[in-house]
Amino acid sequence: APISTHPGKAVVSTQSTGGGGGGMGAGGPGMQQRNGSGIPSRQQLRPFIPRPDDVKYKVEIPDTLVGRILGRAGSTITEIQNASGCEVKFSQRGEYVPGTQNRLLYVCGQASGAKVAQQMVLQKIEGDQGVY
Repeated sequence: APISTHPGKAVVSTQSTGGGGGGMGAGGPGMQQRNGSGIPSRQQLRPFIPRPDDVKYKVEIPDTLVGRILGRAGSTITEIQNASGCEVKFSQRGEYVPGTQNRLLYVCGQASGAKVAQQMVLQKIEGDQGVY
């Protein structure tokens, strides 16, 4: 179901294709490993294996908010992918929805995992601004 937020925020208009149902796939929170210095190493992305009953969503995200979802060195989007078991990726830099400054965020995975990914993305977008 399409979700709209206030102007200047994400226009979360999802388009679902494919079937639904099923489990979380490779879900669960990612685990960080420590290197020899005791400093946590960068979180590793678990491989995404597509399934026939996966759902696919396209979400418009204002270019100014893309960094919140990507995170430093891709850490946040990796966390979202690992927690949801979904493939989550953006359109290329400079590739916008026609007539806007919005980029497309693609989410592909099991329905329950896609819902988790969508909730995590919304939390990152809202950040300190709270829910309206």
